[in-house]
Amino acid sequence: MLWNHGGGTALGFGYDEMYPDDMLSLSQIGNALSDSGIKFDIVGFDACLMGTIETAYMLEPYADYLVASEEYEPERVGITVNGLKFV
Repeated sequence: MLWNHGGGTALGFGYDEMYPDDMLSLSQIGNALSDSGIKFDIVGFDACLMGTIETAYMLEPYADYLVASEEYEPERVGITVNGLKFV
């Protein structure tokens, strides 16, 4: 589960207030997953705008399923996984 701010294909993922001009691009996420050597069952983004075909295509070698929103997510809703709520 990747939680933070998302900007979709154009802006990437993981806005950091300390480094506002530096989000992770899809290629950087793909490189990190490739370097891990792990194939995940599910990769989820609890972040706005990450449910795109480009994100799914990037994740295809590293995960069987993608859970993500193609819209803006409401604040404080989060995703529940195995009884753990990610807010």
